Amino acid sequence: MDLFIVNGLGVLVFLISSIVFFVGWKKKQFNSAFFVSGITLVSYAFMLQVGGTPYLRWLGYIFSCTLLVWVIGQYIELSKERLRTVMFLTPLVMLTGALASLSFGFFMLFWFILGGLFYVALLRVLLQGESKYFDKIKKYIWFGWTVFPVVFIVSPEGFALIPMSIAMGLYLLLDIYTKIIFYKTIEKTQN
Repeated sequence: MDLFIVNGLGVLVFLISSIVFFVGWKKKQFNSAFFVSGITLVSYAFMLQVGGTPYLRWLGYIFSCTLLVWVIGQYIELSKERLRTVMFLTPLVMLTGALASLSFGFFMLFWFILGGLFYVALLRVLLQGESKYFDKIKKYIWFGWTVFPVVFIVSPEGFALIPMSIAMGLYLLLDIYTKIIFYKTIEKTQN
């Protein structure tokens, strides 16, 4: 699949989801689903414009995933201290992803491993959530989030075992799973 098509699909999917999340917004609460979707839309639109440069994805994730982890922290009732910790760790994970994407050889591995350590620390804090809802969302964390670095390492950003178009297609599927389907799941448990 061509990068233009993948990024175009990303624009279309996240444009629709942004509209749906905006229209479905309950005026009494912060509309994080709309903002996460909108940030992801901007990321795909920018990648479409500049030819699919993958590191841009990680820069967009600094904002969308930090907001997403805040929502998860609230949802699983993390303490304020733990919530601050995950809000600090999330942008570090994404920034090291961007740096790994821009690097080669030893430096790519250095940034990837450092990001992996930040990610493990992030998971340790999230696993301390005491909410009854954690079981309902852990599949998004374990499967969705953990597959992103696997795709990275087999993509041309890592060891080039798959073409970039397939990697970008997998990233799009993971974005849909972790940013749209996730919100629909927590919406159902909160009603």
